[in-house]
Amino acid sequence: MLSAALTERGQVYIWGSKQNGQLGLGNVQENILEPRQINYLAFKKGISIVCGESHVLCFTETKEAYGWGTCTLIKNQKDFEICELNAPKRIFDVDIVHKFLIQEDSVSSH
Repeated sequence: MLSAALTERGQVYIWGSKQNGQLGLGNVQENILEPRQINYLAFKKGISIVCGESHVLCFTETKEAYGWGTCTLIKNQKDFEICELNAPKRIFDVDIVHKFLIQEDSVSSH
């Protein structure tokens, strides 16, 4: 289980299970029971957070996207790799993120 919150100033807080790096707090050894700020994003103003089953995406006011947790790295059309990111990583191809969100939304609505 994972929860995330975004303050009025755009700070990202997170708490819950440490599994799959989904907390984005680095190498955490235990579950986090109270909200903790993600320091990596402290100088970014978040405008939206999306929590998946084992990953989180954060979008900033400068139109950047960051992700952490379990992810799929696509190398080409037939080759991919599953990885765990325990800290936010900038996603440079935002179109891929939008396609993912649309796909997730259509899957969850059925």
